[in-house]
Amino acid sequence: MNFPWGEGGTKPSFEICACCGVEFGNDDATPTAVRRAREKWMRQGYEWADPTRKPFDWTPESQLSRLKETAWDPWA
Repeated sequence: MNFPWGEGGTKPSFEICACCGVEFGNDDATPTAVRRAREKWMRQGYEWADPTRKPFDWTPESQLSRLKETAWDPWA
């Protein structure tokens, strides 16, 4: 499993999310930043930053349904 904020959740990897294009530790450093990045991704039609890594059966609904299970959901 890839931990965008490290296994302990305190040190960002600064990797780019293949799905939404967020840079972990930069674009998601605060709940407000997460909200802005997510809203931008939604407005852009849920386009993948790296379409070559998009799973065949991926849907925005399945991705968004997992948000409340994570600590980084500012809408929770």
